[in-house]
Amino acid sequence: MRWLTSSIAFVRGRSAAELALAFALSTFQAGALVVLIVALLFRGGSLGETLDDLDTSVGVAVFAWLWLTGFFCTLKAVVRMGLQSLRDDPLPDMLAGGIVWGGANGVLFFLGVLLALVLNGGATFDSEGEPVLAGAVSALAFAMVAGVIGSVVAWVFGAAAGFVFAVVHRVLLQFAKAVVA
Repeated sequence: MRWLTSSIAFVRGRSAAELALAFALSTFQAGALVVLIVALLFRGGSLGETLDDLDTSVGVAVFAWLWLTGFFCTLKAVVRMGLQSLRDDPLPDMLAGGIVWGGANGVLFFLGVLLALVLNGGATFDSEGEPVLAGAVSALAFAMVAGVIGSVVAWVFGAAAGFVFAVVHRVLLQFAKAVVA
């Protein structure tokens, strides 16, 4: 639980400008990812089936987790880069932060979803309501293997998304500078 208290302290110690920037960027990123997923499902013809199978509370929880991990990792990238860097030419810092914290975001998101799946499906009971140890052990084994392999894959996808978002944010930043100047 030390990581949780240190994470909360990290967020509390940030300036209003850093928090507002991270909030805006992470909201844009989460929204863009959802739009991309919906567009891909629509194009593939499985959007209706997917939405029929999706419970609203599950969808909201997954989006909230995506946004929360995105906010935290984006805030980390913003703090690493520094607000002063935004006034200069921040491309190298933005790309580095996007890759590193995008990868971290991918891993955090994946591990949270994996944990929810294991907790939801890992408890097995016999006909008398007694817990079956084999179900818990197999769920734990699955979680360990999937956690390691999935984290690597999630880091790669998160880093790629972080790179793309860093480029998009750089373009938007340059546009905003041109409008203001």
